[in-house]
Amino acid sequence: MGSASSNHIIDMSIDSGLINTYKIGKQIGIGNFGIVRKASLLNDPSQSFAIKTIQKSKIKTNKDYLFQEIEILKKVDHPNIIKLYDVIEEPGCYHLVMELCSDGELYDRISGQGHLDESEAKRLVRQILLAVNHLHCNGIVHRDLKPENFLFEGNELKLIDFGLSAFCTKGKMKTMVGSPNYVSPEVLHSKYDTKCDMWAIGVITYVMLSGSFPFYGRTNKEIFSKIIPGDYRFSEPSWQNVTPQAINFIRQLLVIKPQKRLSAFQALQHPWLQQPPTDLITSKLLISLKEYNSACSFKKEILSLLARYLKSEEISDLIQIFFQINKSCTGVITFDEFSSSLEKIDSRLLDVKRIDILKKLKFKEGKMKYSDFLASVLCCKTILTEKRLKQIFRILDIEKNGFLNAESLIKVFTRFGKSKEKGDVEKMIEDVHPWVAGQVNFNEFKKCIMPLFRSKSRWSCQF
Repeated sequence: MGSASSNHIIDMSIDSGLINTYKIGKQIGIGNFGIVRKASLLNDPSQSFAIKTIQKSKIKTNKDYLFQEIEILKKVDHPNIIKLYDVIEEPGCYHLVMELCSDGELYDRISGQGHLDESEAKRLVRQILLAVNHLHCNGIVHRDLKPENFLFEGNELKLIDFGLSAFCTKGKMKTMVGSPNYVSPEVLHSKYDTKCDMWAIGVITYVMLSGSFPFYGRTNKEIFSKIIPGDYRFSEPSWQNVTPQAINFIRQLLVIKPQKRLSAFQALQHPWLQQPPTDLITSKLLISLKEYNSACSFKKEILSLLARYLKSEEISDLIQIFFQINKSCTGVITFDEFSSSLEKIDSRLLDVKRIDILKKLKFKEGKMKYSDFLASVLCCKTILTEKRLKQIFRILDIEKNGFLNAESLIKVFTRFGKSKEKGDVEKMIEDVHPWVAGQVNFNEFKKCIMPLFRSKSRWSCQF
């Protein structure tokens, strides 16, 4: 099992500590090792977060699990996976500052309705599979998939709680972990891989459509005695209105032998989950890419920052476009996938011109992350309002003194995993606007930034 070193935490910490950066609100969750509370930035109450606090005294022998959770959350980048914004280490605890999803748990939605309509279940199962396929493509197994670990942000599901997750790159895993009702037969036999997540998705789908567990028992021993032989039925009245395709989908996941169980990608290709074709990719995408490529580096950093903090409901169309381009469903767009999409926009676009556009984008080893995609297509969609600009300024104003300078920006970039030299940051600033005495206040920041986003495109979104 891989583990992250404590350096990962130190790299992301804020020097001033938790209470000097965030206003802590009410408790919204509790776990074995700590609590989750709502919080906001001290200098901007409109920016809300969820802060998971883990007491060091409770994880003395399990620190590797926490460090690995942080490493995993830093590695993944997906619209259906919770975002990690910051990690703060204090003498007695660690604080994980995360995206706040305030629209409830999947578990509560199922229990509140008894069971879900098949059309709704189908939509949500697809989102679950997209998140899990992204994990598996990165060599990560979640190991605790269940409705309680999916939160809603608007209509989008977000996978949370990576405390039991692990990198699965060196053969089979042996540690018996997970929640009893969702654990797979091979986990009980202490020899498993990523396919254990697929069994759990089969159980989740069963629960969504019926409101009950496929493997029920009054004790863990009873539950396990049914899981091992795969003893389940579709006999309850709620199954009478469920399509044969949905039942077949579940059957292909609740397969005892993991090698015969569907993978996440195979499950996404199942007939039950197929959607009518849509085409959201238009010439507006090409316009945005060209604007992004012509932007200075400072504007690109602002776009990257916007991409991190926008809510799913604000960019729902861009999320759909992302998945339309990402045919492989990996959560990472390949150079060839993007090139093919641009060709569909304008077949007259010469190969050399198309390749020139793409080469200026943020591809690493022929792949583009979700957040980098968002940053590259926000130019035409986003017209900054003063309110949104103030939010960005307050995030950049890490010293909370009402001014920005090269030193403070370096700290922000480091916090977001972007190591930059002082000279590079100073050059970035000079390309936009000369600083007054080496620093700038909000009004000066606004004057130099707002003109960059005054697009004449009809593709706009007010914040």
